[in-house]
Amino acid sequence: MPSQIDFVKAWCEYSGEKPPSVLLKMSKAAQLLAGEWQAYFKRREMTPDSIADFYRKSGKLIYDLLARAEAAQKETWPEVCAEWLNRYKCKRVLDFGCGLGHMGLGLAQAGFEVMLCDIPHLPLAFVAQDLGHITAGNICRPEDMGAVGEFDAIVCLEVFEHLPEPDKTAAMLAKKLRPGGILFSSWSFGPDAGNPLHLASEWNNDSFQTYLEKELGFVWLNPGPCWARVLQKRK
Repeated sequence: MPSQIDFVKAWCEYSGEKPPSVLLKMSKAAQLLAGEWQAYFKRREMTPDSIADFYRKSGKLIYDLLARAEAAQKETWPEVCAEWLNRYKCKRVLDFGCGLGHMGLGLAQAGFEVMLCDIPHLPLAFVAQDLGHITAGNICRPEDMGAVGEFDAIVCLEVFEHLPEPDKTAAMLAKKLRPGGILFSSWSFGPDAGNPLHLASEWNNDSFQTYLEKELGFVWLNPGPCWARVLQKRK
């Protein structure tokens, strides 16, 4: 079982910010990030480029990601994911839309060969420089995906609802997954008053699941109530 990473301590050492300040901002992370988002787009058109620019420049995103990373470790999400990946003999793993990289870091500690992928932003630089387990050479941008080869598994948690064209991203990821490979994913389409970063979309949770199965050739391995969906690409 991978050891716990003290993300807050690591961030404080990296940034020089004091723990009480970080913990306070983490407790208000959703509110702070929502305010920053609303202020940013008050005078800007919301386009794929402007959305990517927001994530690159956000000063509040780190606190939301720290809170999510701490919560994920308490719920042992990397361990649950590792059990599924081991069951299907996965070795090379992509953590797409990785944020702070808590899933990928946990899987790397468990012995998987992990690549992180996200829009370049401050938290990702922090991961590359300060947390270890994954080298900068194993961190890529979405536009570099064509050159990274094929994966046995792709982790993509709470990402699709933040994308302007989630279906096209899912199709791209399916092409990077080997036949029989595993997609370990979650999504929550629909408006969220507390999280404006969820984009308006023609998709809902069920229609997106249907798209993955009927159009991209995935089989749902764990149907029923679950916090993450495990899907296998047909061989």
